[in-house]
Amino acid sequence: MDANSGGPAWLQRRPDQLGATGGPPNESQRADPGAAGEVTGRRNRVAVVTDGTAVLGLGDVGPAAALAVMEGKAALFVHLAGIDAVPVCLGTKHPDEFVAAVRALAPSFGGIDLEAIAAPACFEVERRLQEALDIPVFHDDQHGTAIVVLAALRNALRVVGKRVESARLVVVGAARRVRRRRGCWWRAAPPMWWWSSGAGCCTATTCPGCRRTRHGWPN
Repeated sequence: MDANSGGPAWLQRRPDQLGATGGPPNESQRADPGAAGEVTGRRNRVAVVTDGTAVLGLGDVGPAAALAVMEGKAALFVHLAGIDAVPVCLGTKHPDEFVAAVRALAPSFGGIDLEAIAAPACFEVERRLQEALDIPVFHDDQHGTAIVVLAALRNALRVVGKRVESARLVVVGAARRVRRRRGCWWRAAPPMWWWSSGAGCCTATTCPGCRRTRHGWPN
């Protein structure tokens, strides 16, 4: 493949790089499986994993229909960050089976990017994988968009000369994409937030599926 034609980064390396191998595992790798990252491409490889239940603009289309979207996500890793990315579309909607599959694949990857997984399963899957794995687990629909929205908010407040600590803020549409857990929003220290969804003003009782992420909201 021509180096300028795109595709996974490992396909764009020289033939001698593709042909070389690290050989059989040495004693240090047997004692410390994490050492494989030193002689393999693991630490620069990410799995883009989905069950196809919440594809942006499409909804629950299943794993096969989600594959093209996941390939696009993988291409962003390759071309914007130089990170090898592999789309993985799992044919299950059950959190237990999803978690088991990702845990089984994890030794081949340096990170897991969860994509297009419907709530509330997305919260459980992310939490369980973060607890079980020793590599980063990132849910793009939660973390990524929350970071971007928070950055835009801080810039907007700077333009109008206000501080986030004293601002009164209303978020219309409390989807998982804009209400990432307190680790992102609460660091901004806003004392007065109002959130709304299809059920009205969000509280621990009106949005039970997302209760885990709204510590400190009105009851």
